[in-house]
Amino acid sequence: MRLDFRIYYGDGSTYEGEPEGAPAQNVQAIVWNDPVSGSQDLGRVVLHQWDIYIYSDDLGWHGTDKYTDLLQHLGLGIGPGGVRAVLTGRWIMHDKYQQIVERAKTESGFDCKSASDPIREDGTR
Repeated sequence: MRLDFRIYYGDGSTYEGEPEGAPAQNVQAIVWNDPVSGSQDLGRVVLHQWDIYIYSDDLGWHGTDKYTDLLQHLGLGIGPGGVRAVLTGRWIMHDKYQQIVERAKTESGFDCKSASDPIREDGTR
């Protein structure tokens, strides 16, 4: 099964669902499939080390450390067609953080990381 995204939290839990339903705090990583398809597909994208994670219908998931970026995105509107989720990260112990990021980079359900001729985890192209 190919997933759209998975959010990893500092307590070890994950979330898959609509962006609006995601718990808003303690985000450590977000993994999603790069929206580009074909020979330029880059596979899974793992966002981590950000203070703020934003989901917008224009760009998908992206991270920022600047409140000005958040305000600019919110100026495009909230809800379908605009910003649908704003989540925040939190400091946790380094070892635990590294384990969570490694899970995000390796757990099944997302495209393999590849710059050309991507092979999905189920063996299809």
